[in-house]
Amino acid sequence: MENISRREFFNKSAFGITAAGCVAAAASRASAYPLGMPIGFQSWSVQQLLQKDFDGTLKQMAGYGFQAMELCSPPSSSA
Repeated sequence: MENISRREFFNKSAFGITAAGCVAAAASRASAYPLGMPIGFQSWSVQQLLQKDFDGTLKQMAGYGFQAMELCSPPSSSA
């Protein structure tokens, strides 16, 4: 292990604390909506839940933070 002087220790510590502060400040300005669009999900991923309880499933997904749902058509029975 390399010995370092007290001055070098404080300089490296100050640099690390400053870097951590800059990262924390940048993270606090990060947006969950970088494109200005609401976060959504496709109905296909919860299709069975939607068939059982449509309104309850939408409330549950809204509780997770989703604000939009993209509808998808069910598979066709006739080919």
